[in-house]
Amino acid sequence: NLYRTLGIEIVNIKHPKENKYSSPLGYGRTFIWGKKNYLFSLRGQYGRELIIFSKKDQQGIRINAQLALGPSIGLLMPYYIKYSRNNRMEIESFNASTHTFNNVIGSASFIEGIDEIKIKPGLNVKAAINFEFGTKKSATALEVGFLADFFIKEIIIMPTAENYNIYPTAFITLFYGRKY
Repeated sequence: NLYRTLGIEIVNIKHPKENKYSSPLGYGRTFIWGKKNYLFSLRGQYGRELIIFSKKDQQGIRINAQLALGPSIGLLMPYYIKYSRNNRMEIESFNASTHTFNNVIGSASFIEGIDEIKIKPGLNVKAAINFEFGTKKSATALEVGFLADFFIKEIIIMPTAENYNIYPTAFITLFYGRKY
């Protein structure tokens, strides 16, 4: 009734104050005002899964509880904006002291700061309940849980807002597939 689990995932962590705006210059592009960095978390997880209730028949439901933890590698990548300065377009990292909202054209290409990635070490913890439906050959499940990334230092995503070193997440995951 007790299984070991291994997992790996990469996710984009957003700051709670992130809001998309359309360019005031009328170009139809969007940007996030005040954003300085993207934060991606590469998570490795090792855990245990306990069967709480087994299926009584083919149409039953199996309920599992899962607890996992592991390292988080935070990938901090600069967020660039296209900015109008003296009627010329410049690609720059956000700076609250020099940029004004009305001169932002939009966000720059996603890969613009990929060569400037900084690594931020951390830890993640996951707790979930899994409801498995289906027959012996099909895998359909619903997982509901909580996950938190803990980084050693505060991660600056938006310098104009409060930043954190702990990023909690509540999630619902739907699994659908086939068993072999």
